[in-house]
Amino acid sequence: MDMVICDKQWCTGCGACINICQKDAISFVADNEGFNYPEIKQDKCVNCGKCQRVCPQNDVSGLEAFAMDKCFAVWNLDESIRKSSSSGGIFPALAELFLNNGGVVCGASFTDDYMKVHHIIIDNMDDIGLLQGSKYQQSDPEYCYRSCKEKLNKGTPVLFTGTPCQVQGLYSYLGTKHELLWTVDILCHGVPSTLVANKYLQSVEDKYKSSIKKFSYRNKNIPEGWENSCNIEILLENGKQIDGRAENLFFWKSFLSNIYLRKCCYHCEYAGKERIGDITIGDFWGIKNSIQEDLKNGISLVFVNSEKGKTLFDKANIHKEIRNVSEALPFNRTIKQPFELSGDRDKFFSDLKKSGFRRAVFNQMPLKMIKWNITIFVRNIIGDSAYNAIKRRLK
Repeated sequence: MDMVICDKQWCTGCGACINICQKDAISFVADNEGFNYPEIKQDKCVNCGKCQRVCPQNDVSGLEAFAMDKCFAVWNLDESIRKSSSSGGIFPALAELFLNNGGVVCGASFTDDYMKVHHIIIDNMDDIGLLQGSKYQQSDPEYCYRSCKEKLNKGTPVLFTGTPCQVQGLYSYLGTKHELLWTVDILCHGVPSTLVANKYLQSVEDKYKSSIKKFSYRNKNIPEGWENSCNIEILLENGKQIDGRAENLFFWKSFLSNIYLRKCCYHCEYAGKERIGDITIGDFWGIKNSIQEDLKNGISLVFVNSEKGKTLFDKANIHKEIRNVSEALPFNRTIKQPFELSGDRDKFFSDLKKSGFRRAVFNQMPLKMIKWNITIFVRNIIGDSAYNAIKRRLK
C-alpha cells in the first residue's frame, strides 16, 4: 500500500518529512491552490515510516510549548536597524549575537525575483537584510533542517526563525532540543501560497508594464510610520515608484480577509498562548494607547518563553519594557486563536486562475472595493494632511 504521511488538511508544509527521508523519495508538489504538499516517489520509498513518525501533525498531543505570563515592548537601540525592520528591530538584534560570535542564522528570504520565499542560512551581518522584513507568503524550508543539523553537529550555534509549525518541524527532525540551537517563532497570521503571491506580483507588472526591481510588503517611509506600515513598497525596473495605497487595496485588504490562507491555518495548533519557540516576536499593535515612545520607527512585541530565550534576550542591544499580556491580546489574535475563513474560498481560487488576482479580489468584496477606491481618489486629490485632518475631526 502507498505510504501516506499525514492527513492533507492538517499538513503545514513544514518539510520535516522531506528532510528526514534518507532516500530523497519525498518532494514538495504544489496543489491547485499553490500550496506545497509532500509527494512520495513510490519507486524510491522503502516504507521505513520515518516520514510518518517525524511529522508533528501526527502527534499534536506531544506539542511541548511554553505558557506566557508577560510580554515586552522592544526596540533596537540602533535607529538605522530599527528603521529598516518591519517592527522594532528585535530580530537583527538577536541575530547579531550569533553572527558576530561564530554562529549562523537560518530564516526566510526572497529569491532575487521575489517570486518565492525560502529558508537560507547566513553567517555574517552583511547578509542580515536578506532575512529582515515580513514576507506574507509561505517559505519553503527546502533542506535547511539538514543544514542546521550539520552546523550543530560541528559545534556551531544556530538561531532558527520561522513560523511556529516550522520551528516544531525542526525540533521533530532533530529529535531533541539541541543545546546549541535557539529558536524564534513569529506571531503568524496564516500563510498565503506562492501561487497567490506570484499572481499578485504578476498583476503589478501587467498593470504598470514593467518588471519589479524592489518589493516590500511593509514600508515605514510614510507620514504615519510604523503604525500604518502595512503599506506595499514597489520600485519598477523602469524607475517608477508605485504609490502603495492603491496596491494595499488589493493585497492587504484581501490578506486580512483571510480568504486564501493555507487550510491548516484556520485550525492551527500553534495559535494560542502557549508558544513553541524560545522567543516569540511580532508587532506590538495597539500599544500606542499606553506608551510614550515615538511609534513611527516601530515597536516589537516579544515573549520570552524559555531560560535559553531569556539568556539570549538579556544580551541583545535593545530597549525593553515589561508589559501586560492583556495589552497585546486585542490586536494580535493568534496569541489566542487562529483566524477563521471568510468569503467564498473556492470562487476566489477559481477566479484567480481565470481572471487574475485583482479580479478575484474584487469579486469577493465589490462594494467595499468601490468605496475604498473612492477614498484613495479623494485622498490623492486633497493630500495626506487634509485627509488625515478630516478623519480626526470625524472621529
